[in-house]
Amino acid sequence: MKITKECTKCKSHEIVKIPGNKNIAEGRIMLNMWGTKVLLLDKFVCMNCGYYERYAAIDKNARKWLNHIADKNKSENNFDEFV
Repeated sequence: MKITKECTKCKSHEIVKIPGNKNIAEGRIMLNMWGTKVLLLDKFVCMNCGYYERYAAIDKNARKWLNHIADKNKSENNFDEFV
């Protein structure tokens, strides 16, 4: 929905973007245990059927933290069992 601007369920093009909000738990992912680094989740909602999808808004700072987490996953080898 984010790229195509089309609902994956009903094929409608009436899509609305709701930006992520760091003050609402559903609008973010905490990247550290203190909550000082967050990844915002943008929502895309179909106005026709109500289906919605969430996508991470990855900026330069978020990419840095995500790369750090990915490196940690590789070194601990704890991600392979889920892929």
